[in-house]
Amino acid sequence: MAKLDRRFSPYVRDELILAIAAILGAAGFLYPHYRHFMDSASAGVQSLRDALAMPRRPPPLRERVEKLLDLTIKDRARFARTARPLLADAALADAGAGIAAPGTRAAEHLAAGLDDRELLRLDRFRFLVAALITWAAIRAPADAPAASA
Repeated sequence: MAKLDRRFSPYVRDELILAIAAILGAAGFLYPHYRHFMDSASAGVQSLRDALAMPRRPPPLRERVEKLLDLTIKDRARFARTARPLLADAALADAGAGIAAPGTRAAEHLAAGLDDRELLRLDRFRFLVAALITWAAIRAPADAPAASA
């Protein structure tokens, strides 16, 4: 995560973000949404919102992820506060998604990145977190209970 800071060129950060997604098994999901994001941050967020709307998700989980998506490019601090509990959500871990699957520490590293002011300032990092949470939410069982925010 440390290599995502502003000292590196944007294209290097882009490659690192795509590599992180690939390591977590989410590259196929992230790539098309990230391409929209590269055209326009709001287009990328809308692309994630559209993906979240396709499958039938439990309303509480869907609503929490939608709130996160609303904050992705608007409010860094509220984004971080909203993302932390989602990264720890049992419903997302039960989906077997790479960010919260048993035996991985990806969610811990992403949460630590939310505490790093330099990383949190990066729209690309926040988009990565939002995309990974959206990916996990889509993979969560439709009847999964969602923890409260």
